[in-house]
Amino acid sequence: MKFELLHRDGLARVGRLEIDGVSFETPAIAFVDTPGRGAPSKSLTIRTEDRASKGDIKMAPSGFSEEGEARAADAMVRLGYRGSPYACTEPANEFVVLPDTSAMLLDSKKFVDSVAKAKEGAGLLQPTFCSVMGLPHRLALLAYFGFDVFDSII
Repeated sequence: MKFELLHRDGLARVGRLEIDGVSFETPAIAFVDTPGRGAPSKSLTIRTEDRASKGDIKMAPSGFSEEGEARAADAMVRLGYRGSPYACTEPANEFVVLPDTSAMLLDSKKFVDSVAKAKEGAGLLQPTFCSVMGLPHRLALLAYFGFDVFDSII
């Protein structure tokens, strides 16, 4: 996976995300593809590792499942890790993913502090993945905060 910044204004930015040779402009919505609800064709898509194809963001299994062992894959996002001492060690993400996103929305200072911490050092040059928070009335604000990819889960 490659991520290139094309333009920026503060934390807000426009970029190009390349996964397996397929390019997408960010900020972008990554549509979660499930057997019951498919993603639009030619869109940025999130699929489980076993169903993923070229250009998809691969959703890793939870650290609490038998399949939870770390695997190296292009454009991998791991959302299920919760820091439990009973789970496997958290493997690295290709994306910056903020923890406890829904709880952070209830505390503005905590949210701003968490975004600032995520955007330090190497995290500044990685694409930032926003899970569950990307409701239509929040997309512009979240893009302004520097989030690059939003999932379609609401």
